[in-house]
Amino acid sequence: MNQQLAIQSSYTITTDTLTLEPLNTLTTATLVREKHQSLIVDQPVITILSSNCELDGSTMLLRKKLMQFCMNQAIKKIPVVVNVKDGLVMMPTTSISSRDCCWISLNRIRKCYPVPRQKETLVLFKCNEHTTIPVSVTQFTANLKRADKAFHQFLKHSSHH
Repeated sequence: MNQQLAIQSSYTITTDTLTLEPLNTLTTATLVREKHQSLIVDQPVITILSSNCELDGSTMLLRKKLMQFCMNQAIKKIPVVVNVKDGLVMMPTTSISSRDCCWISLNRIRKCYPVPRQKETLVLFKCNEHTTIPVSVTQFTANLKRADKAFHQFLKHSSHH
């Protein structure tokens, strides 16, 4: 599959967004996978997440702190609510300080499966697209449950303000 991908200078996360992945270690560009296409954004993943949080009326730091409070723990894989109204939550697959951290749209995941003989997880999205991430299915499932629970707590807390 050697297709030419569209390059954009910025990106708005939508319900079609599946993943945000660092393109490679040589650049700060991001590979965005959507329901029916992939594209390259000439910005780091964190910049895309931050600007989308700000478009939705808050900073990424504030949203991370609220999610951390909702999760009741200090962990390095804090999901970020980028759009409250549309319920768009992006979940990191590894520590967000990791150079190869991929972010997956929580509300687009249908199911996940272990990759045999690998410490990897095959993630199947609701649109029947899929991706493989370098995290065990046990750990990924635990992160999913934590993120989903925290998002519901986030909604409770944010509706009071």
